[in-house]
Amino acid sequence: MIEGLIIAAIILALLGVGLGVWRLLGGRGATLRRAAVLALVLAPLVLAGCAQPADNLGVLDVDVVVDERPSTRLTATEVREASPVWSPDSRQIAYTIYQNDNWDIWIMDRDGTNQRNLTNSATNELHLAWSPDGSQIAFQLWEGEGRYDIGLLALVDGSLTNLTSSEANETRPVWSPDGERIAFWTPSGIQVMDAAGGRQVSLTQGMGDSLPAWSPDGERIAYVSETLLSGWDIYVKTVGGLGSRRLTHDSYKIVEGDPIWSPDGSRILFTNTQLLGLDGQAIGETKTDIYLIDLEENTIVNLTGSTRSPQPDPVWSPDGERIAYVSFQGDEFFDDMDIFVLDPASGQIVRITDSAQDEGALSWSPDGAQIAYTATGDIYVVDVRDH
Repeated sequence: MIEGLIIAAIILALLGVGLGVWRLLGGRGATLRRAAVLALVLAPLVLAGCAQPADNLGVLDVDVVVDERPSTRLTATEVREASPVWSPDSRQIAYTIYQNDNWDIWIMDRDGTNQRNLTNSATNELHLAWSPDGSQIAFQLWEGEGRYDIGLLALVDGSLTNLTSSEANETRPVWSPDGERIAFWTPSGIQVMDAAGGRQVSLTQGMGDSLPAWSPDGERIAYVSETLLSGWDIYVKTVGGLGSRRLTHDSYKIVEGDPIWSPDGSRILFTNTQLLGLDGQAIGETKTDIYLIDLEENTIVNLTGSTRSPQPDPVWSPDGERIAYVSFQGDEFFDDMDIFVLDPASGQIVRITDSAQDEGALSWSPDGAQIAYTATGDIYVVDVRDH
């Protein structure tokens, strides 16, 4: 709020100078008149954008316990594997491998057997998204020179299709729940197209709009929007509708990210990163926590209450009762990252790995039995059925 008042004061001061010059010029000058009107409009917007409602915020009272589970290493190669994604039937895992200076899409059975390269191309395939019916994998296609398109891999015959082929950069494809459409983001906003690449329409037109996430009913998309004055916040928009609903109202030193809908569509999980250097701490220091928005109760709760530990890329369990994430938990900031499972109803957090490796890129199997993840360039799974 203080930062908002400072910025607003600067704008109002500039407004005063502009009006003074305008009067000296005898009230002439359309540009100065427009600047004065702009300042009057911006001042209240800055105040609104930098203020965080205090009556709907809470912090979950948590209890951390340790229940370490044995992990199974599925890959053991000298190349780097990343981004595991479960098939909708939980029988296979798709992932990417970096070799010969590019990323390819690979697939294996859930026990690590039958590993095979599906693309073996000269291009890079990244950020995999399995279609709801399991027949296709959408991905971010990088053809070099900073250009990204949305590609599609048909598993029945291995054919690859470039769905966008434009001069703009299209990234991070996500499927609608019915498998009929794909959302993605570009430098000019979030786009939605049908699964064959046609009928592309703009959902938003903000240059800072990114990270789209479909609601389970396929009617809405949550996303992150960044503006010069208010920073990064979470929004929701009805597909094909007008206007967006702003869910968070943080200052420019708060970065919201990774919106993820609960399976029943009533809540949205997201990460909240504070740039602590702006508060007097060491420059570059950050504090990340996992927050939960209840759309029906209009409340926001800090689920982790961390003082230093980053928790990137949280994931919901398929039944919506638990949340998995990775976090630093040692005495030193750069201690190894382990996997934790949180029950938001009870506040219990269970630490399920305790290794000398950094775990990441979590993916919860649709049957709820296992979490796939990466550690030191390989793919692992850990059983979570009794948590």
